[in-house]
Amino acid sequence: FFQVNILIGLNGKNTVFASDQNFIQLCAHENIEIFISNTNGKNNCINEMVKHCKSLKYDIIHFFDDDIFPESNAIKINLETLVKYSKVPILVGSNFYVKKEGLSVLQKILYAPYQIDSDYNDFVAGYSNCTWLSYYPILPSTNTQIAEDSYINIYFAQLGDSTNSIIKPRNSIVYFEAYNSYKDWFWTQVRTYVGIEFSFLIFGTDYFKFQNLFSWRYAEDKRFRVK
Repeated sequence: FFQVNILIGLNGKNTVFASDQNFIQLCAHENIEIFISNTNGKNNCINEMVKHCKSLKYDIIHFFDDDIFPESNAIKINLETLVKYSKVPILVGSNFYVKKEGLSVLQKILYAPYQIDSDYNDFVAGYSNCTWLSYYPILPSTNTQIAEDSYINIYFAQLGDSTNSIIKPRNSIVYFEAYNSYKDWFWTQVRTYVGIEFSFLIFGTDYFKFQNLFSWRYAEDKRFRVK
């Protein structure tokens, strides 16, 4: 049994929702809190949310992006997996796939690798993940361009013996929306590459170790590329 409190983080342009009456009504529940951060960027907002949750003495923090579609029991599986490891530095996250319905030919080509490879590396995306709150670190500022999820993965891998501190329960699954245009997809890949690369670099001599640990099979070995 989990006592759940939902914290909805709003910053940047998203703060307009704080004055939207439909949004306010939707969130009108004693266990839902709208958290407004006067920051820009995901990393900075997460840092303030984590600080706020620690001030409330929460035990567990579970992040979940607002544009993700979960299997009905994804969050429950993550939490149940985490509590099996009482107060040790473990990162638990969902496997992630592109939402299949209504994909164009271009989208199928761009996103096909995700359909078979999510389970085959140890990377936990920022879409859906959890840990004991006491172990969650302060993230580098958004201005560093470091991706929060790649930083967190490397951070927890260092706390444990690489893979034993990162767990992806097989039946915990979330889906993300495919971009509609090649341009949007391309620039997202560029931002993602930069964010991940900077994350690797900040950990210095372990660069190649973690790059190998979290890389996609199809990026390293052509046998795993969808034809």
